[in-house]
Amino acid sequence: MTVFNKGTGRDIEIRKAVADRIFETLTGFLQPIYDKRYLSIGCELIELHPVLTYKKNNIEQKNL
Repeated sequence: MTVFNKGTGRDIEIRKAVADRIFETLTGFLQPIYDKRYLSIGCELIELHPVLTYKKNNIEQKNL
């Protein structure tokens, strides 16, 4: 299973459209394998909790 995390605040219609598009893209990409052998494809879009989500990174450091 593939899980896609997103931040909070999007309407269910937006989340559904995003999940539909991701699943469509994923299944399209895997179609050649799916046609040749047994394969189970699934994904889930999870809304992250606004208070209980922790992150730390240094990607945006600009010490150039």
